[in-house]
Amino acid sequence: MRLCYMNDRYSDPSACSIPTTDFALQRGIGVFDSARTYEMRPFALSEHIDRLYESARILRIIPGITREETASVIREGIRLRGDETLVKMFFTGGDVEEKGFFPQPRFFVHFLPLVRWSEEQFESGISLDPLPVGRPLPHAKSIDYATPLTMKDPSSGSFETLYCPDGYITESATSSVFFVFGGRLVTAPDDIVLPGVTRRIMIELAQTAGIPVEYRTVAIGDVARADEAFITGSVKEILPIHHIGGLAPAGSHPGPVTRKMRDLFFRNRDRRLE
Repeated sequence: MRLCYMNDRYSDPSACSIPTTDFALQRGIGVFDSARTYEMRPFALSEHIDRLYESARILRIIPGITREETASVIREGIRLRGDETLVKMFFTGGDVEEKGFFPQPRFFVHFLPLVRWSEEQFESGISLDPLPVGRPLPHAKSIDYATPLTMKDPSSGSFETLYCPDGYITESATSSVFFVFGGRLVTAPDDIVLPGVTRRIMIELAQTAGIPVEYRTVAIGDVARADEAFITGSVKEILPIHHIGGLAPAGSHPGPVTRKMRDLFFRNRDRRLE
């Protein structure tokens, strides 16, 4: 069953709509965030809601609902679905713009069936299609995914596109990216990428486990020198990378550090359930 919350009620998504006057359609002004459940409990919900509101602040969207009210809407939607759920929450720009601010946004939430990644998919890994550009407004989770979707090579068979401005890897279209060099995790600096919730959790777990973390971008030409590479995300959790374009990390896919990080994530997962 799919549900949508809008205008103070839960209904089938087909009953939810926004008018053509909304700035989400007129100018692409809108933000969203995604969270998932484990055992019917949302994972790191407060952190996802905080990121949603920070994205709204960056785009000058002024929410008409509090964080606490948003959390209550989400918990009730999960309860109504009665199954593991993917939650996608949105603020649109609304119909009013005042001096660059959007004071009357629309708020809605989709509650969707959760598609889980299988053990076979983890073992197989993924490929990424590099793009010579960076993410616009990287700290905001905007609804604008035109660049990674329209610039993807449809013949590549890749999982998704990878932002590589000036030949240096930052993040992928919907995921954070990590490399492993000599037992050290390498990921892009915080100030140039979307603040991934699962990314931050992985970094904390690595540091607690004594795995060094280095913040820098990796050049495309250095991919083949990496021992391992993987992406992280709220729904994907952790997936190993077997190719970036025509280049492959030197080690196995998934490698020992990737497997260890996955194990650390699952062993500590329940601590983040809300």
